[in-house]
Amino acid sequence: MTDAHYVYVVTEVMSAPSTFGNLTWRQGNQSDQVARRAFQSVIVLQSVDETSSDITTQVTKKELAIEFRRRS
Repeated sequence: MTDAHYVYVVTEVMSAPSTFGNLTWRQGNQSDQVARRAFQSVIVLQSVDETSSDITTQVTKKELAIEFRRRS
């Protein structure tokens, strides 16, 4: 399940590692390289705070919207 035949879609509602765990392939064990290959096919969907006044977030959202339109 680490070849090009699979795509994994993950939703991350909020970053709360103590509640939801860490979204990472790196666990420090013998399975890391297999997990790393699998993570190359992961699409992570995250919510964006629409009320954010952070200029970086606003610019990133605008760039992302442009990129989505370009690829459609």
